[in-house]
Amino acid sequence: MKKLSLLLALLMIFTCCALASCSEEETSSAPEASSTAPATSSEAPATSSEAPAESSEEAVESSEEEVSEEPGFVKNPDALATEGANVAEGKTYTRSLLYRQGGADVEWGWDENATIAYPDDANDLTDGVIAADDAAYNDAAWMGFHKNAPDYAENNGAWIIVDLENSYVLSELTLYTGSIFLGSGIAAPTNVEFLVSEDGEEWYSVGSVIPTTDETVANAPATIECDVTGRYVKIVMQTPGWAFVSEFTAK
Repeated sequence: MKKLSLLLALLMIFTCCALASCSEEETSSAPEASSTAPATSSEAPATSSEAPAESSEEAVESSEEEVSEEPGFVKNPDALATEGANVAEGKTYTRSLLYRQGGADVEWGWDENATIAYPDDANDLTDGVIAADDAAYNDAAWMGFHKNAPDYAENNGAWIIVDLENSYVLSELTLYTGSIFLGSGIAAPTNVEFLVSEDGEEWYSVGSVIPTTDETVANAPATIECDVTGRYVKIVMQTPGWAFVSEFTAK
């Protein structure tokens, strides 16, 4: 009887140990299963991180396609140097209409049959003669434009085109206009724009300038510093009334 009781006790001890061992194995295997989960989830961000990279590259390419720049002014590599000389002297030019004022027309209208009030004699604009600082309004050096000429509105100003006969590297352009010193309603233009061209058809604007006016002298020079090339120079003037011009120089 004692032996049977001992055997039963040993069997119970063995069963308890076996159960305890199984419980430990189940407990230790649970973390292994959970530890593999982060490994799977950590791969997901790697896939999503590739998408912004592709989107960024597409955005750059799209931006590059949208930007389009117009070609700027290109210098003529064969243009000649002026060497500081006035290359406009003695050159021919065309211009808009000089003002014709009828003697009986007190309203400053245009009279096609009237004589030019202040004419252009022997290429006054490029004859090398700049009106003296004390010149009167009727000095022969001046030619007279007026806003009431019929082509003024069509061209948004009075204009002159000078043919330099060769393409030159130009660094300074000057138009000598008359100031209020001359009186009789004459004043310097309110704006003078210079343009250059190689063929006389396609024009590039060098820039605009307001003449330097002085009540004590007749000349109001409009000068612009530049770095361009061209055979033709076009000048466009805006004026509230009369605009007197005596000379143009290109250096």
